[in-house]
Amino acid sequence: MWGAQLARHFQRTSGWFGAIIVFPSIWYISIYSTQPNVSHAMVSRRSWCSSSYLTSIFVVLIVGLGMTPQAAAQIQEMTVTPVEAERIVSRDANVALLVIESAIPGLTIRSNIGEFRRQQDGSKTIISLQAGRQNITLTAPSYRNETISLNAKERESYAFEVVGAASERIMELRADFEILPRLAQLTVNGELVGSSRSLVLPLGPNRVQIEADGYESIDTEITVSPQERNVYRFELSVLPEFPIVIETTPPGAVLQLDGVTLETVSPYAGFFPAGTYEVSATLPGYATRSQEVTVGENRSNRVDLELTSTTGQLVLAVDPQGAQVTINRRTVDASLPIALLQGSYDVLVEAEGFMPSRFSVSVGAGARVERAVSLEPITGTLRVAVTPPNATVRLIRDGLEIDRWEGPRSVPALRIGTYVLEASLGGARAEKTIVLGEGEVIMERLTLDQAEISRPMRGSRWVQRGGDIDGEAAGDLSGSSVSLSADGSVLAVGAPSNDGNGDNSGHVRVYAWSGSRWV
Repeated sequence: MWGAQLARHFQRTSGWFGAIIVFPSIWYISIYSTQPNVSHAMVSRRSWCSSSYLTSIFVVLIVGLGMTPQAAAQIQEMTVTPVEAERIVSRDANVALLVIESAIPGLTIRSNIGEFRRQQDGSKTIISLQAGRQNITLTAPSYRNETISLNAKERESYAFEVVGAASERIMELRADFEILPRLAQLTVNGELVGSSRSLVLPLGPNRVQIEADGYESIDTEITVSPQERNVYRFELSVLPEFPIVIETTPPGAVLQLDGVTLETVSPYAGFFPAGTYEVSATLPGYATRSQEVTVGENRSNRVDLELTSTTGQLVLAVDPQGAQVTINRRTVDASLPIALLQGSYDVLVEAEGFMPSRFSVSVGAGARVERAVSLEPITGTLRVAVTPPNATVRLIRDGLEIDRWEGPRSVPALRIGTYVLEASLGGARAEKTIVLGEGEVIMERLTLDQAEISRPMRGSRWVQRGGDIDGEAAGDLSGSSVSLSADGSVLAVGAPSNDGNGDNSGHVRVYAWSGSRWV
């Protein structure tokens, strides 16, 4: 009887092939083990055959079992539904009855506080439980566990129906990863999962990639199984690093390696793992330059990049000096060459008292463009009459004499602005301040006092005009020689020991009287 049961077990697990092999083997063993009259010689003669036969059978069984196709790993759900229970009263005090009706094979029912007895009635399992709060755990192969929370009362009965989900339903399981270094990037089935190391994955094969800067990457396949704990441990190997040197002409360029900006500008020296990288250099006024470099052992590991200028120069000679220059509405210093990117620009030159000049200029990469700009003054007309007509007239602007003549005169196309008119003859002086506007014609008359003309000196002594005139440095002997014009309006002062143009080279400084001070 036990042989038939074993054969049926092999038929369920290994197929009819296993049952066919096992049944004759068990029959053979049982025949010889129950024959009391079999002689020792006969047993001896058959012992070798029986041993060989049995050995062959077990080998075939092992091979047959190994060749049996395995079902795909599946996890199914249990559905637990309360149902109306028949009124069953327990005969024992402090006991409640639990009725579980289910066709799920291998279903196991356990209470966390124990049970008294159980009995089977077809598909029903009737369990006598201790009264009180408890958890009833239901387990079965290839099914997810379920729990019934029950507050069982004495002499009460509780019934539940437990069914399984469709067998085709494929579920997922949790998989845990332990990875070194901890900051490594984990990608599962093509999706970057970030810093998470506990994931819910589908049963079966899953593609895993792990990467970290400075480490060898891992690309492998894991199999998630309901029979396994599904904990996966990976440790990346450190990549060796090699020196790399990057220089640019000119230096100071911002460097990037595979799009990542390096911490310092060129020239740069550092260490990187072996591999091929793209180096790019960026510098204002120059075209960005890129080049591939392969870093590794027994290689030069050096990159030299010569950058091409994308700028040209604009050189302006502006009259009057000090005029304001703007290029594309940005004020620039026109006293030096102006660096501009390749392109066309709008230039505006302005100065007080002058007509502005606006023009366009094109500058090419590496080109030098020179342009002279002379502004036309905004003018008016000044007409001067003086008495007596032989008096000297000086025209002064910003403390500087710009013109001198004798007698009446008309000064056309005079730049607009503020002027001082001064007339002098002998000891007589007269001056007037005028403001000339655009297109304006101003008539001015200066009259000298006849008494002052005949007395160039006041009494019998000289009278000081203006403040003291000092030399540049002690020992220059400034004032050793002095020359004064006939009308006393121009003064030359010599300093023979002045060192401004060489040791004791000397110099002469010339001053003009502005009407209130020497300038």
